[in-house]
Amino acid sequence: MLTGMSGAGKTTALRLLEDMGYFCVDNLPWQLLDAFVELCQASSMRRVAIGVDSRGGSFFDANRVIEAMHSMGRESGMTMELVYMDCAEEALIARYKETRRDHPMAKDRPLQSGIALERELLLPLKEAATHIIDTTSLSVRQLRQTINQLFGEETASLGLRVEVVSFGFKRGLPRDADMVFDVRFLPNPFYEASLRRLTGRDPAVRAYVLEKPETQKFLEQVTGLLLSLLPQFIQEGKNRLMIAVGCTGGMHRSVALADEIGRRIMEKGYRVDIAHRDMLEERSRYTME
Repeated sequence: MLTGMSGAGKTTALRLLEDMGYFCVDNLPWQLLDAFVELCQASSMRRVAIGVDSRGGSFFDANRVIEAMHSMGRESGMTMELVYMDCAEEALIARYKETRRDHPMAKDRPLQSGIALERELLLPLKEAATHIIDTTSLSVRQLRQTINQLFGEETASLGLRVEVVSFGFKRGLPRDADMVFDVRFLPNPFYEASLRRLTGRDPAVRAYVLEKPETQKFLEQVTGLLLSLLPQFIQEGKNRLMIAVGCTGGMHRSVALADEIGRRIMEKGYRVDIAHRDMLEERSRYTME
């Protein structure tokens, strides 16, 4: 459960948790907590982050939130942790002046008075917190690192979705590609009559491409490079990385290698999606012949 001072970074923290694979709900009234946890259990959702704070107005009661959280933990058997986001008054004032947003407790009073009132209302939650994160001097990058340290041990790789895409250079580069590997230096199955109409997903083409010594050397170097870089991308908070593998038409070499690179990365526990942008279109040319 996530709570704390308005302007201290709760929304940002929830977004970071969502990127790490958590199902997030913000500003949930405490009266609905029991029903929500039951829904999560029925749906087999185990990684859940709930935002609860003073924006609930008359629906917010710090002591009731604590009671409901302890009750849910006992009845559901789920591990409940309370994260309190804190921030110094001067920094909160500066943030609200910069964004020109109204503080939820300062609709009819000065900003400083609203901050003081909210701090008083939230005091029971701060005292009951499992973790207190002071964002006074934290950048978004530093907050991301803090959240990862607290909750990223089991979900670090889940926070990054790796997309491996094969393509043909004759149809252009994928626009969203972060890294591009050109495999046109490898022998082309196109020039083998028995392989021309097959794709890189057919065993005969895969064997032709992958069994070459130069292919094995390429795979070792590329996968080694990627596996050394992925933890760094995660640390920097990147949640999506597209790796593009290209050959001439996007039907043979790039397909076989995209599948193999994706498989090797997946074996290390990362979420991997594999797509073949031009394979079917290229193959249709030979089907019509």
